[in-house]
Amino acid sequence: MFPNSANVYDSFGEVLMKTGKHDLAIQNYKKSLELNPQNSNAADMLKLIEEEKKNERILRTRYFGQKTPDTIPELFAPGIVSINGQYEYGVSFSPDLNEIYYSVEKEGDRASVYYSKLVGNNWTRPQKANFTKGKKQAEMEAFVAPDGKKVFFTAYDSMNVKIWYADRTPTGWGEAKKLDSPINNDIVFYSTLAANGDIYYTNISKRKQYFAPCKNGKYPEVFEAGNQFGGHGFISPNKDILLVDAFKIMINQR
Repeated sequence: MFPNSANVYDSFGEVLMKTGKHDLAIQNYKKSLELNPQNSNAADMLKLIEEEKKNERILRTRYFGQKTPDTIPELFAPGIVSINGQYEYGVSFSPDLNEIYYSVEKEGDRASVYYSKLVGNNWTRPQKANFTKGKKQAEMEAFVAPDGKKVFFTAYDSMNVKIWYADRTPTGWGEAKKLDSPINNDIVFYSTLAANGDIYYTNISKRKQYFAPCKNGKYPEVFEAGNQFGGHGFISPNKDILLVDAFKIMINQR
């Protein structure tokens, strides 16, 4: 028998948490709170365990615990993908919907691409993709090609903002490479692909939307997309729709 002390039960809870015995940890934290209702650590740990259990339940469903998308926008995967204190954007799913890639920026930090995969009926915990393996300081705006064989993304150091890509291999994504194309003659970002491989992207230098036709897997020419305003363009698979954002001149908001 050990002393009937709130601190002792709290300490046992800590040990049990580290060994993965969450149910026993809950019992000890509850006993600690029973003996000392002012024990903030035990209360905080119980909240943390409950949140983790909630997240595990979310990770076991196809849309991260959400219903099938409808016409009304909702916050996506709160607490898993959408997290307070960081900015998420540039979402892309693989064609089979079994992979998600998205950009994350935290205060005082550079952008990173995070990903999660559906393995069986469970989504893996989101983690950094790190396509360039440290060659570039930041990566963002990943887009999986419609055939799933390549992933295109923006990588940068300071203002050296270019479009990179990696090929899919049997074990994951291969070595990341800067796209060898006139596309990268300027400062560019946010690339998306049509079903035929044509790339649509934002040319920051020219402040316009551009595209590059795919010719035998290469992109030897670039052209203005023709839209009068907007950036961060998304091209539909058959190229019948180009979605862009635009600034409202009077209130300077997108």
